[in-house]
Amino acid sequence: LLFSELNGCKEAYAIPRSLDEGIDCGAKYSLNDSDDTFEVVIQAKFQVNNVGRRIIDQLRGAMGSKGRYSGSIGYVVTNSNFSLQSKKSSKKES
Repeated sequence: LLFSELNGCKEAYAIPRSLDEGIDCGAKYSLNDSDDTFEVVIQAKFQVNNVGRRIIDQLRGAMGSKGRYSGSIGYVVTNSNFSLQSKKSSKKES
């Protein structure tokens, strides 16, 4: 994974499709070689149509306050574009 090449990366991982629950891959990072870490998670979409709100909501749900990825930074990346509804949804606080 490209994550592992970035400064501060402690661990990079891919999640099997059957277990992804809205997250495809991620990495744990630390700043300035400290033991404190933060996590970045990604939902990747390769599709012709615009990414809809459902995808944003899936990522947000996977990052919910009681979930495994609570406190993470989340990104949706795509080869396409984002619908107006997904852009609005992404700006809301969860």
